[in-house]
Amino acid sequence: MRAKYFIVAGFSAALLLAGCSSSDSSSDSSKSSTTASDSDSSGSSDSATSGPDSVDACGLADPALISALGVTGEGEATDRGGKNGPPDIAWNICTWGSLTETSGLVTVQVLTEGPDAVVNPLEILLNSSGGNAPAATPVDVGTGGKLYDFALVSGGGGVGKTIGFDAGNSQLVAVSQTGDAVDVAALTALAQGVDENL
Repeated sequence: MRAKYFIVAGFSAALLLAGCSSSDSSSDSSKSSTTASDSDSSGSSDSATSGPDSVDACGLADPALISALGVTGEGEATDRGGKNGPPDIAWNICTWGSLTETSGLVTVQVLTEGPDAVVNPLEILLNSSGGNAPAATPVDVGTGGKLYDFALVSGGGGVGKTIGFDAGNSQLVAVSQTGDAVDVAALTALAQGVDENL
């Protein structure tokens, strides 16, 4: 069965908590702009929401490339950055499909680091989630593109494939699909399209 999914949500939560507690002396006015998507109007604790600009992870993926992976429908956006995430990062995620569908779940994750970021949880998850899996295979996407033999999705992961790469501008990207029969060429085309649109 496809119940081979491991949950890294607890690990992610630990990273987020560790990132939040590491440098919270935040009356630093040297940070650049605040995130445009944060609609907290409390006014006084501006530095808690400071960080790099968010990206529209759903808008980075060409719908034709998503459907080439057998998935249809609108993407669902998630933001794991902001005031509850590690300081000075924007972590934008978009998912298509479902774990219960035969075509699986497709995920695009973009983590953007600001100059004061102290942890990159997406990089840690990519480097640690492989467990006993074979070493990642180089792939022609972005800088240092690698194909991993697991799917890293929002809140967990498991059977499938992930392409991780550095897109420049302090952005790390992971493009994943769950399932036993991921079309690596189609996943690579999607990752290349995301890279071009960043």
